[in-house]
Amino acid sequence: MSQQTRISDKSLTRLIADADKVLERNSPVADEEWWQDFRAAMLELQERRREVLK
Repeated sequence: MSQQTRISDKSLTRLIADADKVLERNSPVADEEWWQDFRAAMLELQERRREVLK
C-alpha cells in the first residue's frame, strides 16, 4: 500500500467547492449520487477537524 498523504485544509475546501460546481451543472455525465457522497464525506472530514481543534 502506498503512503497516505494528509489533505490540507485549503485543498479540502477546494474539493468541496469543486463538488458543488459539478452538482450545479446537472450534467448526465456526472454521477450525481457519487458527487453528493463525495461532498458529504469532505464536509464530515472538515467538521471533524474543526471539532479536534476546539
